[in-house]
Amino acid sequence: MANKTASSKQKSFGTTMGVSSIIAILVLIVLIVFAALSIMTSKADLTLAQKTANTITAYYEADNKAEERLSEISKAVKAGGNWQESLSGEDITFSTTESGTEVSYRVVVNEDLTLLVTLHVSNAGEISRKEWHLTSLTEWAPDNGLSVMQ
Repeated sequence: MANKTASSKQKSFGTTMGVSSIIAILVLIVLIVFAALSIMTSKADLTLAQKTANTITAYYEADNKAEERLSEISKAVKAGGNWQESLSGEDITFSTTESGTEVSYRVVVNEDLTLLVTLHVSNAGEISRKEWHLTSLTEWAPDNGLSVMQ
């Protein structure tokens, strides 16, 4: 009887050792998969952060150029005379209204965005901002290819 109990203990010990090895291997595979996913997510986040930083930097550079142009327009208006002719060589458009003149110009931010500026110059020579916002140069086209409801 002693031989039977010793051999049954050996079999159960070998089976337990095999199951624990399989579990350890599966846990290791799961950890490797999570590590790979973590690295891929980190790389995607880095790429997005770099794109965002580049866009923000380009926006502030365009905003600075728009402010410089606003300063030039302000100086021309304060100088008096025919200030519109002194600015007409640039890519500025003018439209006359009852209360004054609207001045519009664009500053390119990047290949997709432009900063649109519209100013109102009153007949008294006061300048106010009417519009100062980003506009997209590309037209958005929705993707209607996925039909969920039949």
